[in-house]
Amino acid sequence: ESCLDKIVVDSDDWRNVETCIASTDPKDNRAALDFIVHVSERYSLEDKPFFPTLVERIPEFIASSNGLLRYTARPYFVALHTYYDNFREVMLEFLESDDLGERETALRHFELYGTAKDLPNLIRYKDDDYASEQRMAGPWVYEFRNRALSIIENLTGQDFGSKELTEPYEGSEVSWRSWAKALEWWMSTEGKPAVGE
Repeated sequence: ESCLDKIVVDSDDWRNVETCIASTDPKDNRAALDFIVHVSERYSLEDKPFFPTLVERIPEFIASSNGLLRYTARPYFVALHTYYDNFREVMLEFLESDDLGERETALRHFELYGTAKDLPNLIRYKDDDYASEQRMAGPWVYEFRNRALSIIENLTGQDFGSKELTEPYEGSEVSWRSWAKALEWWMSTEGKPAVGE
């Protein structure tokens, strides 16, 4: 328990949170979102006066020109997804985004919106070049390639094996699971277009 956990939030504090959410300053918006995260385990949020404003503004925040605000707001968009009729549409846009954070969010929470109809969107990740370090100073892995492949396996019930490939990367090497069996399966499935079409 931290010293902040001992703070009792009163009605004036909740009104201040609402003011920050409604503000046009991204710093105020981020401050409110950070505060809510901290107290969310101790307080029910849906009965607080700021909640309708929060639900209303999150879609605006995730599309903000301020990168830090977008980053802070994305978990809220996921957590509150039942309030948004366009949740699936937005997440599919994230899945094809150039923004790493949006792609990561779309892959992490695919089960909330994705279906087998979205396989073409996942197949495109076979060449995704985002690499992350498994620990300090390596090794590196093409994380999104591996995540997408695992999602495809879960969607289809297929097992594409555990063979790993490597190539030089940043003075070291990067690894990823082979997509060979997945692409062979994809191309042999009746009615599927060629990869990339």
